Amino acid sequence: MQLDWANEWHKKREEYFWTKKLKEKGMTNEDYWDQRPDEIYEAHENIINYPGAILEKMNPFLVREAKALDIGAGSGAYTIPFAKIAREVIVVEPSKGQIRRLTKKAEGLNNIKIINKRWEEVNREELEEYDLVNAAYCFAMPDIKEA
Repeated sequence: MQLDWANEWHKKREEYFWTKKLKEKGMTNEDYWDQRPDEIYEAHENIINYPGAILEKMNPFLVREAKALDIGAGSGAYTIPFAKIAREVIVVEPSKGQIRRLTKKAEGLNNIKIINKRWEEVNREELEEYDLVNAAYCFAMPDIKEA
């Protein structure tokens, strides 16, 4: 019998504390981030030093001519450092609250383009070729097969 990995993914995700909490509150992931106060979010980011060492490992892949794609960019933890080096950064982010935070942090940077959609909703025509693709929260996808 062959294991259905997409189904296993779904079952494990349903057991996850975060998923249960959102379901109890009748919220989507986007709802949560749209309603989260900026101060709490920023304090949390500072405490955990996100993205920290992960970003340091990615930096050698960025050059001035690079074009980067940041899927599920959130408030820009990767987007902002990418934009300070790369020629252009394309962001795919469904949460209006996160986009607001990202835009605030990106003040003075003019090489960021935002696509306000879930990754699954992005049309191939909206995308190009990229030198670096980041999907830091891909493990949080509710339907891995669809994504």
